[in-house]
Amino acid sequence: MTTKYTPVPCSIYGKYESAIFKGHRLRLCWVGAQGQHHIETVTISDLRVKHRAEYMICQNIHGQRRILRLDRVRSARII
Repeated sequence: MTTKYTPVPCSIYGKYESAIFKGHRLRLCWVGAQGQHHIETVTISDLRVKHRAEYMICQNIHGQRRILRLDRVRSARII
């Protein structure tokens, strides 16, 4: 399921930057590339742009690295 990237609002991007700076863990809900839904607790380490899309580099509580396209994140809550 490859779709054209839809930029996220600056206010949301700013919240992700703040979570990185403050070391907050987030409870994320996102839709994967194949349309599957995921919910996980993560810590964001970086935000990047690649091929005109924005990505979140994060790690879940089990130490698994995730690279999530920001427009696939449906909700993010600080825990």
